[in-house]
Amino acid sequence: MSPSPSASPSPKPSPSTKPQPAEPAHVTAGRKAIGAKAKSLKLVSAGRLNCTLAQKGCVRNYKPSARSSKRVAIYWTAKTGARAVHLSHAVGKKYRNSGGQAGRLGYPTSDLKTGLKAKGALQSFQKGQIAYSPATGADILTGQILAEWKKRGGRSGKLGYPLQSAAKRDSKTTQVFQGGSLVARKSGATYYPKNECWALGAGKTRYKHGYASRVSFAIAEKYGTYKARFINCKRIGSIYVQDWKTSTATVGLKGFKKPGVPSGHTSNRWSPQGSYTVTEAFGEGNPGTALSYRTLNPRSRWSGTPGSSYNKYYEAASPFFERWPDENLWQIMRGGDYRQSVVINYNRGPGQTIRQGEGFAIFLHADPVPTFGCIALELKNVTKYLKTARKGDRIIMGVRKDIFRA
Repeated sequence: MSPSPSASPSPKPSPSTKPQPAEPAHVTAGRKAIGAKAKSLKLVSAGRLNCTLAQKGCVRNYKPSARSSKRVAIYWTAKTGARAVHLSHAVGKKYRNSGGQAGRLGYPTSDLKTGLKAKGALQSFQKGQIAYSPATGADILTGQILAEWKKRGGRSGKLGYPLQSAAKRDSKTTQVFQGGSLVARKSGATYYPKNECWALGAGKTRYKHGYASRVSFAIAEKYGTYKARFINCKRIGSIYVQDWKTSTATVGLKGFKKPGVPSGHTSNRWSPQGSYTVTEAFGEGNPGTALSYRTLNPRSRWSGTPGSSYNKYYEAASPFFERWPDENLWQIMRGGDYRQSVVINYNRGPGQTIRQGEGFAIFLHADPVPTFGCIALELKNVTKYLKTARKGDRIIMGVRKDIFRA
């Protein structure tokens, strides 16, 4: 039977009854996995689900309780599963500051592991790990250095926890740990032990080094002694390693002054403490150094007389000129001490104002006997130093407890 002309047409479906598009599969999977994870951790929601991340990833923020200010982000991808990052923990803060899942580490691949050695914590990510202890803080490990760290026992091995995240300088990637340093290679990494040179890269020295190519130490074990050790460190990337065997050295007969206290007149026979650059040298002939070098002659002098020439080299008008307390460099060279010498820029040198009376003629020279304030080594070691030195290298000199931090 045909419908009556007066019959009303069928009503159009209202917008609310239109079929909704199906939720993408990764959103559904992420929602379920993140919800299950939050339930297992007894977390309370603190934000909406976001599934617009790279690799079809999802994230949602939670908190331990309704009144808590702490936050936990649960990340999910099909490959990594649902993993919790505790954003209020040092590891989570480090992760967030490194760019989170969009940064250098990618998505978390494990949950935070706590209660480890030295009250530490560890979490793994697609491209690395973050290790933490209260003594060292939280630091990132990646690439060859991470692989070598694991190979050497990780946090439980000789290296212990990282003191810094990896740093790249001069095309070398380096990282400093509690028990030594690692330098990345094409495969793996080279290990260097913990020693005085390690302390430079670890930030454990009280005196600046300015990332000089070479930093050397003259270290006395106590006050009141002229006996010291000379340790030569070269920089590799951002760390320092010992370059040659520790040498016996001598300093002023009375030892070192306290930090910041001028050594004064050389007749007092004190050595100053501090970190000083080297830029020039002198002696009987250039052994092949990159420092500015003077070959001494009979008129060569070093001024200890107050005035414009104080603590500077000059040439006397006559080979027979003598003026106390100026040093006759020629005569001292012929006696052996100044056959090869490096000028230590104490109370002089780039960026410093010479202060009258605070001290002069502080050198690294030959003949290791008690000095008038200088550092003395065997001639062969002074020569070795000269052959490796560059302008701006540093010598740090003083008593061990004043040089190094705990």
